[in-house]
Amino acid sequence: MKNSKLLTNSWVITLSATLIGVFAAMYLNEWMASRKLTRQKSIATQNILAEFQANRDFLEGTLEDHQEILEIMDFL
Repeated sequence: MKNSKLLTNSWVITLSATLIGVFAAMYLNEWMASRKLTRQKSIATQNILAEFQANRDFLEGTLEDHQEILEIMDFL
């Protein structure tokens, strides 16, 4: 009897509901942060790959210029 009376007390119900709400909010907050981090990681990876490609293109152009200069120097 005492156990059933304990469960019907309003403070126990309020405390339980509050704890469930707090834990649910913490879980949702962590889930949203994880999703945001995943999106940011994807964007950063795309930016890095684009930078690598731009650097490669620049270096290939520079290499061609240097090879032309070396050919001219060899000719001279």
